[in-house]
Amino acid sequence: MAYSDRSIMLLNLRHLILLVVLGMLASCKSSSSNDAVRIVGEWQGKEVVFPNNPVFTIFGQDTVDFNFREADYKVVSYVDSVGCVSCKLQLDRWKNIIHRIDSVSAVRVPFVFVFSPDKLRDVMYATKSGGFDYPILLDLQGEFNALNHFPANFNFQTMLLDKDNKVLAIGNPVQSPKVLELYQSIILGKDGESKPQVSLTEAAIDQNTIDFGEIEIGNKQETKLKLTNTGSKPLVVQDVVVSCGCTKVEYPRVPIMPGEAGEVVLSYDPDKKGAFHKTVTLYCNAKQSPLRISVSGRVE
Repeated sequence: MAYSDRSIMLLNLRHLILLVVLGMLASCKSSSSNDAVRIVGEWQGKEVVFPNNPVFTIFGQDTVDFNFREADYKVVSYVDSVGCVSCKLQLDRWKNIIHRIDSVSAVRVPFVFVFSPDKLRDVMYATKSGGFDYPILLDLQGEFNALNHFPANFNFQTMLLDKDNKVLAIGNPVQSPKVLELYQSIILGKDGESKPQVSLTEAAIDQNTIDFGEIEIGNKQETKLKLTNTGSKPLVVQDVVVSCGCTKVEYPRVPIMPGEAGEVVLSYDPDKKGAFHKTVTLYCNAKQSPLRISVSGRVE
């Protein structure tokens, strides 16, 4: 059977998406990997349907005009009310991603944020306090999800669409730099282009588990970790992903030479009472990457 060039490109793209998604779930159970394969298969090429007259706002208050339908590419991110809203939003990281895509793309790529919160004030507070003045679509009645039936897994509620709103790639770039690279490659027209191999080294971090114990609400905690390059090539920290906006990380922005160490400063600012378990994921050019740090404690 003969395949057209476009068919071959789509097959290669789907294979690449599967590799990226499975890489995201490498540490998960096999059932999660099977779910990922199923979700990619179901959503690849599927059309995302938008409400007829969507109303976009800034800070959940001021209505704004937002033209996204005719763009060659668009990123749509749906956030439901399940779990920690602020943890899902990660607005600081989204601002960085929007800036990065805008700076490298010759075409406008709108980001369509659709929030379906139980409480409107949660979104208003999160966007205002984070200075996130990008238009958002408030789906208070659940219409958007009813039209599309998005996967329940939060990692697959963000998608890159083409001009016809067909899904080109699926995955959350906030949670995985690999997904961001995939989105960027597609937008720049480099779907099947191979990349030069990055020189790998070895790395070790002196603490993988941090227990802050019992702390008072509003009492910000901070600890310092040592990241050591135990290999023979320069160590470069490429990105750090946190599971909640209340966790902040400062990390070395310059290469760490072999035999040397850099300082990672991790802080946690508790905003509600109860036990907490957070994860910090550090991506670097080490064979052990990503390095994961577990953060726990109890807020009284």
